[in-house]
Amino acid sequence: MVRGIGKTINSSNHGIQLKSAFEELSDALDKLYGTSEKTDLLLPGSIWDEPEDWMTGLAKEERYLFNQWEGAGKGLKHDLESIALAAKALSSSKGYLVLEYSFSNYDACKQEAENKSSDAL
Repeated sequence: MVRGIGKTINSSNHGIQLKSAFEELSDALDKLYGTSEKTDLLLPGSIWDEPEDWMTGLAKEERYLFNQWEGAGKGLKHDLESIALAAKALSSSKGYLVLEYSFSNYDACKQEAENKSSDAL
């Protein structure tokens, strides 16, 4: 797995700048890997349901914005199993993007790392 965390993005409390950066990167990935599956979700019962609460909901982990590309049928190459792009918030005015590539050998690598950790004991 390869995970990249982007720089901090200053954004309005509506999340305009963060959403814009998310869409820009998502569009570029769509061109390479085909259309992603988008999730833009506010959890039921969240009090952060007004447009001006968008970043706060994200920071409180009551809102999620992410796209996912999965499987060879999605145009993934080089043993890629999935790609995920997520928006995260540090506060109501600062956020960042996370891009994660998972490869087909992820489970085997994870198991090997766990075995090496227990061997040290």
